[in-house]
Amino acid sequence: MKKTNPFVYITVLLVLGIVTTFIIRTVYFTPKQLAIEFNTIQKANQMYALSIAEKTPTPLNVEHNYRLHWKDYIYLAPMHQGVSYQISKEGVIQHIAIPIVNKTEFNIESIAIKIHYINPNNRNKIETEFVVLNNIAANSQLNYEVKGPGKAGIGIICEINKIKSSNFNFCFDQDLLSDPQNKTGISGNIDDPWFCK
Repeated sequence: MKKTNPFVYITVLLVLGIVTTFIIRTVYFTPKQLAIEFNTIQKANQMYALSIAEKTPTPLNVEHNYRLHWKDYIYLAPMHQGVSYQISKEGVIQHIAIPIVNKTEFNIESIAIKIHYINPNNRNKIETEFVVLNNIAANSQLNYEVKGPGKAGIGIICEINKIKSSNFNFCFDQDLLSDPQNKTGISGNIDDPWFCK
């Protein structure tokens, strides 16, 4: 009787096991993996489409963005660059020119600016004056010249106090910010505090 080599049987069984595993894996697991990969790709495409849709501004989103981030679009020249004035021999500040920037796509009906006159002779009191600019065009910068006799001082500080534009339903009021009880601006809505009709 001839002896058979046990390694032949083991090798044949291993080959059959590998082939069977390959067939089962190909038939059973590949469609599931493809379906999972397809679902993953489909979800990624949907998320990308949603992100594009969110970035595409609608008119309401644009107006809301302008109201929330108004300081990026409506402002005096940074660090008072361009603010100019003259001091007379008597120490009176005159011929004040204030550059105003409106980077929105809407006209602004009015901007009230508060001018603080710095007077070293009277340190306990800083005199203030309000000036109102009307009809500031969209995407513009204008240099507003303050009329009047002026006030004593060695310098000025300017700040925006109020803004009104019905074109994008915006009413800003600096005085409301100084009230610690008021966290919701004019509208009463913390998510859109400067909305007005």
